[in-house]
Amino acid sequence: MSTEEFLEKKEEAVKDVDTALNESSLSLDFVSLLISSLRPAAGSLSMSPKLKQSVKTGSLSSAVIKPQARDGAEVVAVRERKGKAVGRGWKLQSLSQAAQDLRLASECLQNEVSKEEIYWSSMLKIVHSDEVIIPISPADGRSARQIGVKYGFGDAGSVYYDKGIGLLRKDNDTGKMYFEKQRSSSQVRGIQNDNDSDSEKLVLVKLYKHSSTTQNAENGNTDITLVGEASAIDSVPEQTNYDNGSVAGKSKVLCDIKRARFFLFEEELFYQLVKEAATLGALQVKVESECITVELRHLMLKILFLPLAEIKDTKYHPPATTEQFNRKAKEISIFFHLMLCSQHRHNLQRKCLPPVSLSKQQLYNTQQLAQSVVILIRPLLAYQRHHRNILKVMTSIRLILMDLELKNLKRVDDIMTKQLKLMLCCNDPNRLTRYSRKDKLIKNNPFIRCLISPLSLMELRYKRVRILIELTSDLTASFSSINLKIDATKEELSSENANVLVPEAPVDYSLPIADLTFNGTTEFGDSLWWIMHNTPDIQ
Repeated sequence: MSTEEFLEKKEEAVKDVDTALNESSLSLDFVSLLISSLRPAAGSLSMSPKLKQSVKTGSLSSAVIKPQARDGAEVVAVRERKGKAVGRGWKLQSLSQAAQDLRLASECLQNEVSKEEIYWSSMLKIVHSDEVIIPISPADGRSARQIGVKYGFGDAGSVYYDKGIGLLRKDNDTGKMYFEKQRSSSQVRGIQNDNDSDSEKLVLVKLYKHSSTTQNAENGNTDITLVGEASAIDSVPEQTNYDNGSVAGKSKVLCDIKRARFFLFEEELFYQLVKEAATLGALQVKVESECITVELRHLMLKILFLPLAEIKDTKYHPPATTEQFNRKAKEISIFFHLMLCSQHRHNLQRKCLPPVSLSKQQLYNTQQLAQSVVILIRPLLAYQRHHRNILKVMTSIRLILMDLELKNLKRVDDIMTKQLKLMLCCNDPNRLTRYSRKDKLIKNNPFIRCLISPLSLMELRYKRVRILIELTSDLTASFSSINLKIDATKEELSSENANVLVPEAPVDYSLPIADLTFNGTTEFGDSLWWIMHNTPDIQ
């Protein structure tokens, strides 16, 4: 026999031994389980641990059941009556419990219906008030969608971070609707706080006047005195604290929405003011913690962002002598609000413009970049500087005429009144021919004068000379451009028109004398004085 055959025979023998051992173990467990029914202690000794865990000892035992004696007919009848009585009791108990549950469910459903009626009636009032209702998906994506309202100015052209979206929630106890502002992004948390009372802030405009004493003037220090202030506190919507949700026909939710919209506009206004003021350091504009300081030569303008409660608690009342400064501060505050509305209008109109061709894409991108900068403080500084330069130019012309007319004050006053024509701030594109071909945004825009550098024209006719002055103050620079053009007649004026301030006959000024451009009023005055004193027939 070979080795392989021997190994195969050995494996077969081992398998037969294992099978016999398994069958003998099963037989032993069965016999032990039978013995345990009569002698549990003796049977459990030979049972395997697996069988003890799986089967209870004595499971194969049996017992004799003795049949009960039959009762009589009366006993059976009594038992049936008792069973029927118990069944009727249980049935009545179940019916009464079901009726009570249905009654409670009906009351609960009626309360829910009344709550829903209160909530949706308030929703109809909001819809009828032309508020924009939108669905809001929860942040986790698992809760039910909520109903919100847009109280921001995104649809009006605003590009502010806070889109102004609130939630219209329902009180689970009363069913009344209440308004809850949605959390803003982290980019505007620096201005807007989580507390609603702290987030109710207003833009406060204050005017200070420089008052320097002799000692402070020597040291270079000047004191400032508050002479006027103004804010939009009179336009704040009233706050509702009504238990019934409405009073005098006004819904509490609508009042809360209007109030949130008002303070959101104030918040955006100050944000845009800070954003613009940060780029105006060359124009003496400083930005500090919730305070913007603007130097207006003899006045100082401060723009603050204070809580409503702090403004109401202020006990300062300006005297009667500062009423004009209060009015001026009020006009500045209204101007800022109107300019922000104008910026919203521009943004909305730009969205409605058709796309430009590829050849004009670079020019379009430049215009978009220029128009993306919010212009609020620049027009105020430019027009202040423009009017100040006009007064300086008028003063220079008067001084030159006083020298030419040998201090004849009456004659100089007549020349300044009758021969000097002033077109003040004529930078309206609809009135100037050189701006006739402009973009659609310029047409029918009442704020276009504030978006273009102020321009004023002067014309002075004196003897044989005509002086044309074009004064332009750039919105983005701290200087003004003065274009001086002087023409003269080639012929002598007639004897009838020589001594007349405004000649009746037309005069041909075809002889150019000077065409200069200046960036300051001082060099303008010196050049004009030299030309007027060195031109023949003028001295």
